[in-house]
Amino acid sequence: MEDIDLCRMLTNILENAVEGCQKVSEGQRVIRLNLHSKGNFLFIKCENSCNEDNLRITNGKYKSSKKNSDRHGYGLKIINGIAEKYNGILNVQVRGGFFAVTTTLCLDENNE
Repeated sequence: MEDIDLCRMLTNILENAVEGCQKVSEGQRVIRLNLHSKGNFLFIKCENSCNEDNLRITNGKYKSSKKNSDRHGYGLKIINGIAEKYNGILNVQVRGGFFAVTTTLCLDENNE
C-alpha cells in the first residue's frame, strides 16, 4: 500500500470522527480506532460518538452538515476510492449514537 493512500485514509477517517464528536456533549465523546493486518489484508475500523439527528443522508449517501456543504463532504468519497483501489470493501453504519467506518483492504502485490 502506498504511504500516501494510508495517510489519506486515516486522515479522512479521523477528521470525520473528530467532527462527529464535536456535535455531542463533551462527556459523551468517544473515538475508537482499530487497525490490524492478517496475511495480505489490512482491517481498519473507526467508531465515534455522533448525534444521529445531525446526520444528513441523500440518495443513501452521508452528506456534510457544514455550511457551504458543496465545498465539503469529500472524506467518505476519498475513503471509498482508496478502498476500491485496493480491492477492498467499505461499510458505514450508524447505530446507538455511534458512527462506524469499517474497511478491509487487499495488500497483495498484484493489486494495482
